[in-house]
Amino acid sequence: MRSRALGDGVQALQAWFGGRGFDRHRHDTYAIGLTDSGVQAFDYRGVAEMSLPGQAVVLHPDETHDGRAGTRDGFGYRIVYVAPARIQEAARAIRGRPSPLPFVKEPVTVNAALTAAITGAFRLEAEPLATDALVLALTEALLDADPSCAAGARPPRLDPAALTRARHFLDAATD
Repeated sequence: MRSRALGDGVQALQAWFGGRGFDRHRHDTYAIGLTDSGVQAFDYRGVAEMSLPGQAVVLHPDETHDGRAGTRDGFGYRIVYVAPARIQEAARAIRGRPSPLPFVKEPVTVNAALTAAITGAFRLEAEPLATDALVLALTEALLDADPSCAAGARPPRLDPAALTRARHFLDAATD
């Protein structure tokens, strides 16, 4: 395993596992990966999934998953962890307005834009502009993969009175 921080809220990891890779866990981040070799098998949202070389994997924040080799030959992958706040900021910059966080329904996909962004993450220098460009590329690919985030889709209408009540409640509960 090799891991490195690429910037605030962005980390890259490259790993190879034989057999059981990791037990059931969750991340506070988006986990956007690329299977490099072997068969990556994992349980996610109650379904056994498999990713083959060249396929991208998108795991959403706070969703539990595990990981194991799908064959005796093990598997290798590269993955980028991105804080939801970074995705939110990038989505706003891309859309020019507040945008919901993208939700990619299928966790395993063939997606050239995600593949290119993940591959590029492992070549870039850990400097702010390069990391920002990576987050923008990943976010754009995620937005394109989520029909609810289409350019013409309208953000949900917020109820200012309800938000004010919720804020007062939270403020009172944390005093």
